Amino acid sequence: MKTRMPALLAAGALTLSLTACGDEPAEEAASEPAQESPAPADVPALLGGLGDAVETVTNYTLSVESEALGMEQGDLSMSQTYEVMDDPEAFRCVSVMPYAGELMATMFSAAGALPEGVTAEDLSTSEYISHNGGELLLSDPHGLYGTETPWVYSARTTRTEAALDFDLVGLADLVSAFSGMEQAEAVGEEQVDGVGTTMIEGAMSSEQIAALREDQAAVLDGLLGRPAPEGMDAVLWIDEAGFPMRVEFSGAGSEVSMEFSAVGETSFEIPGEDEITEI
Repeated sequence: MKTRMPALLAAGALTLSLTACGDEPAEEAASEPAQESPAPADVPALLGGLGDAVETVTNYTLSVESEALGMEQGDLSMSQTYEVMDDPEAFRCVSVMPYAGELMATMFSAAGALPEGVTAEDLSTSEYISHNGGELLLSDPHGLYGTETPWVYSARTTRTEAALDFDLVGLADLVSAFSGMEQAEAVGEEQVDGVGTTMIEGAMSSEQIAALREDQAAVLDGLLGRPAPEGMDAVLWIDEAGFPMRVEFSGAGSEVSMEFSAVGETSFEIPGEDEITEI
C-alpha cells in the first residue's frame, strides 16, 4: 500500500535539485491556512435530550419495521407507517403484518364471511385514522363490514394490542430509554431524509433494561414482541438539535428500526362524511 511519505520526500528532493541548479532561489509557494477539524460530537448531550426532542415535534412521518424470530406463532414481522399532522391534529397508520392476515383469513373463511377474491395478503394490510380527539376511522377496501363506503366508524371501536405493535403515545418514552446507553460513541455522520445526523452506537445492559420505567418497558416489549432481553445493541442517528431521525435496536432474536421523514411537511386528507358509514 502506498503512503504519502515517499511522495512528499520525492517532491522535496526535486525542489532542492532545481534550487541548486538555478541562478535565483526558487520562491516558496504560499501556504494555505489549515482547515479546522469539526468539533467532536457531544454524545451525552445528544442522548440526554432525546425524549424532549421527540415531544416537541408534532408533524412527521414515522416508519417502523420490526421482526421477531422464534415466536410461538413462528417468525413474525410487521411494518407500520404513521403520518402525523398538527393542523388539524390527526394521524394515519398503515400496518402490514402477514401473520395477522393469515389469521383473519382463517377466521373469516370458517365463518363463511370472507368476500370472494380477498386473500390473506389483502387482509395483512390495515389502515386507520385517528382524529377528533381519538375518534377512529377504519379503512374497509374489501367490504368486510358490508357497507358501500371505503371507511367505517363505530363508537365501540377500540385499538387492540398485538405482537410487534406500536402506539404513538409511547414514542417519547421509548426513545428516552436510550439516553443512558453504555459505551456510546459517535462513529460517523450520515444524511437521513436530507438531514445531517451523527451516528451513535451503544448498548443497553441488563441492569439498565431492568431499571426502565414501567411505561418504557411496556413499549419496548411490544415492539420486540417479547419481554426485553438481558441486553440490546442500538444505533441512533441524531441531528444537531438532538432529534433522533433514525433508531435501530436488537436483541434475543428481535430487530426494530424506526425512521422519521417529512418532519414539518406531513399532511393527508381526512375522509369526508360521504366516504364514511357508521356501524
